[in-house]
This record gives sequence, structure tokens and C-alpha cells, in this order.
Amino acid sequence: MMNCQECAEFLLDYLEGNLPAEQGAAFDEHLRKCPPCIDYLESYKRCIEMGKTCMECKEEMEAPPEHFIDAILKAARKQL
Repeated sequence: MMNCQECAEFLLDYLEGNLPAEQGAAFDEHLRKCPPCIDYLESYKRCIEMGKTCMECKEEMEAPPEHFIDAILKAARKQL
């Protein structure tokens, strides 16, 4: 039987289908009995999707205008 910490350690491999059959079965068994780990897994999936979305947006984004960068740096200096 897998515990919560082991479950967290194998999340990415589980989602990518890279766990050996026995380990994957233990993971599934743990999820059936542990709602907090189900929530954690769903949160992890959402984070991965948001990261992918951000990377897609990054490729489409143009560099911010120079005056915008200057204004941010000026405001940051005032905070110091």
C-alpha cells in the first residue's frame, strides 16, 4: 500500500503513465481511499495545464514597451 508522501513523489510519472503496473495499481488503490490525494492530484493537473497555457501565451507575446519597463523599475526603486 502506498502512503500520501509516496503518492506525491510519483505524481508526474503516474500522470504520464510511466509507473510500473504494480506501482500504478498501488497508486490507484491509494487514490480510492484518500480524498486529499485526489484533490492534490487534480490541483497538480491544473498547475501543469496552466503552465502549458502560459508557455503558449509567452510564444505569442511581444516584448513590453520600453516605457512600461522603465515605469516598473522606477516604482521598484522608490520602494527600496
